[in-house]
Amino acid sequence: MSQNTTLDNTTTTTTATTTATTNPSVLILGAGVIGLSTAYYLSSPHSNNDDFAPSKISPRDITVLDTSPTLFACASGRAGGFLAKDWFGAASSKLGELSFSLHRQLADANDGRRRWGYAPSRSYSFERGTGEGGRKRGDDWLREGTSRVDAAAASSSSTSSSASAFTSDGDDGRRGNALPDGWWNCEGGTVELSSTGDSTAQLDPHALCEFLLEEIKRRGVTVRHPVTPVRISQSADGQLGGLVISHKKKKNKSGIADATDATDGSIEEEEEEEVLPCSHILIAAGSWSSRLFQRLFPGSNYTLPVSSLAGHSIILRTPAYRPINDNNSNNNNIYQSSSDITLGYNSNQHQHDTLHAVFAGIDGLDWHPEAFTRANGDIYLAGINSSTIPLPELATDVKADDAEIQRLIAAARELIVQFSSGTGGCGGGGNNDNSIGKEDEDGTRNDLTDGEANVIKQGLCHRPVTPAGKPILSRVPDSLLGGLDTKGDVGGGGVFVATGHGPWGISMSLGTGKVMAEMLLGEQTTTVDVSQLGLQYT
Repeated sequence: MSQNTTLDNTTTTTTATTTATTNPSVLILGAGVIGLSTAYYLSSPHSNNDDFAPSKISPRDITVLDTSPTLFACASGRAGGFLAKDWFGAASSKLGELSFSLHRQLADANDGRRRWGYAPSRSYSFERGTGEGGRKRGDDWLREGTSRVDAAAASSSSTSSSASAFTSDGDDGRRGNALPDGWWNCEGGTVELSSTGDSTAQLDPHALCEFLLEEIKRRGVTVRHPVTPVRISQSADGQLGGLVISHKKKKNKSGIADATDATDGSIEEEEEEEVLPCSHILIAAGSWSSRLFQRLFPGSNYTLPVSSLAGHSIILRTPAYRPINDNNSNNNNIYQSSSDITLGYNSNQHQHDTLHAVFAGIDGLDWHPEAFTRANGDIYLAGINSSTIPLPELATDVKADDAEIQRLIAAARELIVQFSSGTGGCGGGGNNDNSIGKEDEDGTRNDLTDGEANVIKQGLCHRPVTPAGKPILSRVPDSLLGGLDTKGDVGGGGVFVATGHGPWGISMSLGTGKVMAEMLLGEQTTTVDVSQLGLQYT
């Protein structure tokens, strides 16, 4: 049978009537960074706890489902990739610290520096014309009620004395008017070191997701997309028995199911339903989680408190910033940008092994620019966010607003060295006239040449947020499932949710995955305390 559903490992089709599964089997709804991280740790054969052994759950009993024909088309692939260790409120601080440690461990063990651009990052708060205490509160970036630029400022007040390595014109070694590299225009502003590479880092989220996807498939986890979750399938005694999904199947118009060899144009696609048996369901669908919960549990009076915060971004390159210096290999071995653009660099440009993040408050702007350098020479610029952009049916249907992209480009002209004529730099940057290239249909700009800067990619991502500004990592009580019995109250299965991370989805992804794997395995105590991230606290 031929169909357009991507199926990485064969699954068994069941009848419409299911029986409760004897062995644990897990369906993860959402193949973004949270779902993939959970599958990664759930399928891991290495753990200090025997419950993690494959004898309890085999990777072949784990299935990851996604509705999109192309994976990583939204937040998991288009986020900034900034990682922090201690920029979080009390409820999620331990999760953030765990995840930061896991990111470093994963990169060290799997050549993450080369494969997904993992590297330490120095973080800076930049102010221009805002005055003392003049930074505007930004509800666009929820961090337990505050913006990420405010998080940077708060972090700068507690950064250890090791930050004295920051070179500036200030008298305390932490505050001045310069960055150690020449890509950011500091003219007329003040720079303050927020944190060192000991507590912040950077990666390319799309490349990380590709690694996680490849690894779980290698272990035997099934990944299927595009498929649509339709409804819950109950066993004869009313327990959770499985999930009904639909997918398109190619069929001859005459009714012949296997029509792969037809050459007369008589092929059409029709929806086909299939039941996937399961004992556990994890909803990790990002901004789509609330919509999915309502569809699967229409009899429930509970609404999952997750909404969308959309954010535009651009990725650019400038001759003022070059790829990270890799002492063990040449720069060609650093992972490549998704734009596949190679920029020639002058020999007098900086070489470095630490990336930079800048969180800016600028008088006259009603938003906070955020810029992140990447190991391959890209600069990611974002900060324009909205809670009113409608959430499309599929992640692949997301379309950037050109007016918002132009606002980002205007900011880049002012803030990124060698992006516009007459722009002064700091730390050794130069000035060049340059232009904004024409955009291709896929959102990239590919006319970059040596000596000028240009936008190479643009995007819009929908990030899941909660009213409390905290993520949700929780099992859903059977009482909220509209009459469905999962026996979850006695450890026999259940429905779980992992979403609502806001701007910290990439940063908290690995920690979330590890904790959710422990929850799914029925462990009474997880690696870190996430009791304040339950549904009752949203």
